[in-house]
Amino acid sequence: MKYLVMECGLSYAVVLDGEGRFLKVANLGYEVGQTVDSVVEFAPPKPALRVWKRIVPLAAAAACALVVTVTGGLLLTPYGTVRMQINPDVMMWVNRTSHVVRLEGLNEDGRQLIEGYSAFGKSMEAVSDDLADRAIQQGYLEDGGSIALTVDSEHEEWKTAAEETLILELEVHLDGSVQVTAGEMPAPSATPTPAPTP
Repeated sequence: MKYLVMECGLSYAVVLDGEGRFLKVANLGYEVGQTVDSVVEFAPPKPALRVWKRIVPLAAAAACALVVTVTGGLLLTPYGTVRMQINPDVMMWVNRTSHVVRLEGLNEDGRQLIEGYSAFGKSMEAVSDDLADRAIQQGYLEDGGSIALTVDSEHEEWKTAAEETLILELEVHLDGSVQVTAGEMPAPSATPTPAPTP
């Protein structure tokens, strides 16, 4: 292939090849306007590896990991508990956003009440409504019955708000047919034993 020298520098020359491309080549004593049969082409410069092209994805990944860790910690860490006593005795562990992260039956009836029920991630209001409905369906709760709620947390403001919210929610959901109270359900009173007759 023939090359036409277009420009000359001390160590380089710019030539035009037969396909119309300009190439930067080693200047082997060329002069402008000279035609040559072969040239020593400079290797095209490699694009400089920019540090930020590596750092940005790593920083983004680290930020995502931090968000997932912090959010996961907030969403999975119990912030308080709600004990719901009907006769089935059930305990809900609730996170900061008032969603249930764990549910456990505290007695045999409580374990039967929650059997097959998935509460994880549901709001505590939805879970309390569902448990009341299940208690009615399974015969544990009837009109005139009662539900005792005990809300516990280190955070007094959340505890008070959660208790008020749940009492109101259950009263509305059950149309007032069941008495909903705060605090533990009193233990069943023992039947007095009649005094022996002499």
